[in-house]
Amino acid sequence: MAKRMVGVLAVVGLVALLQGCGGSSSGSNDAAGGSGTFSCDVAAPTHGCTEWSWSGGAYPTGPLSTACTQAGGTAGTGCSHTNSSGGCRLTQTNGGFTLLNTFWYYAPMTVAQVQAACTPISGATYVAP
Repeated sequence: MAKRMVGVLAVVGLVALLQGCGGSSSGSNDAAGGSGTFSCDVAAPTHGCTEWSWSGGAYPTGPLSTACTQAGGTAGTGCSHTNSSGGCRLTQTNGGFTLLNTFWYYAPMTVAQVQAACTPISGATYVAP
């Protein structure tokens, strides 16, 4: 089930990256200015939350919100770390723009299981809650 959750949130993350590349901001949820955060919390089949934080420019959150809702998630501005076993973080930079994407895992996943889940993902690092 954890693999299915990662798959769902990976799709949301891919949509986010594709929507955010090279385009201008659109929609009422856009984060104007130089930095911001967005999250997508999905409770079923297992609890997981993807969190994006960025700096160096505006990032369109309207497509993120739509993709999150379509995946059965709840859009927000940050993931809870309560009962979290940690997360896998990827960092992407393009010029002066930096995007951090962290997928947070929750109990019953253990710290060791989360660390093992991060290992095969190129460039991912484990982040403690």
